[in-house]
Amino acid sequence: MKQVNIELGGSLLPPYYGNLSKHWASVWIELVQSNGTGLHITSEKYVTYSKKITKVWEVPIVSESLIDFVPEVKRSNLFEITTLEKALIDESIMRVQLKTNLNKTFPVALSYDLSPIDPEDGIIYAAGVLVGLYVLIIFEVVHRTLAAVLAATMSVAILATFDERPTKAELITWIDIETLLLLFSMMVLVAVFSETGIFDYLAVFAYKITNGRVWPLINTLCFFTTVVSSVLDNVTTALLMTPVTIRLCEVMELNPVPVLMAMIIYSNIGGALTPVGDPPNVIIATNKDIIDAGVSFGLFVLHMGIGLIMVMFVVHFQLRIMYRNLKDLQFEEPQEVQELRHEIAIWQRAAASLSSYSKDEDMVKETLLKRVRRLLGDLKKKLTTGSS
Repeated sequence: MKQVNIELGGSLLPPYYGNLSKHWASVWIELVQSNGTGLHITSEKYVTYSKKITKVWEVPIVSESLIDFVPEVKRSNLFEITTLEKALIDESIMRVQLKTNLNKTFPVALSYDLSPIDPEDGIIYAAGVLVGLYVLIIFEVVHRTLAAVLAATMSVAILATFDERPTKAELITWIDIETLLLLFSMMVLVAVFSETGIFDYLAVFAYKITNGRVWPLINTLCFFTTVVSSVLDNVTTALLMTPVTIRLCEVMELNPVPVLMAMIIYSNIGGALTPVGDPPNVIIATNKDIIDAGVSFGLFVLHMGIGLIMVMFVVHFQLRIMYRNLKDLQFEEPQEVQELRHEIAIWQRAAASLSSYSKDEDMVKETLLKRVRRLLGDLKKKLTTGSS
């Protein structure tokens, strides 16, 4: 046994309030030899030898006047036991020592685990689960939802292997219901707004007020995307703004890729501004420690807003430098050639999605490939005609 996990419960302070307290509880583990028996085996008058075998764990606690009024807080710590001689261990016992600087009895609940999960082993197993999850998602081996369920099941199985099997009630507490309900509500709002056509209206309105000028239009679209993403889900907002933005770029004969990249960047900026703009922000804002620290909606926006305003200006100047030549925002090839390439890519993907399990599928696949070869011939003619 090289590690022992000890959990304390009582009138303790959370870690973020630790520097505000003048009262501490010191916890450590000792190796002792005693002449006593039974209940007196660890009594000081019978102890003949004692040695501290772990580092001291300093836990901040409340003052004497608040012990009976504050809610119970649980803290845990993993103690690393120093290497000792086997002969010394066989003749000794271990005991937990707890000492406070209070002038009053301090009630505390203590539990221990003699075979805790080694953090290094836990990191390796967690990394393996994450890598497996992303392999399933990236290569589309199974549906993403099923991949997440498999990863969660594997995680619980690993915990059970280390004798840390969680109960059903504990598993339920791991589900952040508040975050899920907030995300669900935001998705409903986005769906309702999308049915009203507000996103199409914003894009057309941006085109009207800028008179079709390139950079004013891009800046206005990015500004609208930032504002909307700060109050609605930023990913869905970017997806709903994409179709009308592509249509505007087609009208202005612009390459939609750099425009959409700029909008996505500003969508992430807007989503990071508020606690409801991005799922990670929702998770952060609903975290119990964050709520207990007094971080409100306004305080969150205030702290994030200052940095994000600077980020917006930096991104704007960087985009202007990257695309200072308007030709970089336009297609390098004629629109007809672009459409033909796009059509070829669609037919190629359709042919690649078919397997060779039956003659019918082989026939359909061959028909699609003939269509692709015909389009490639048309593309070659257009490129030859354009170059001549």
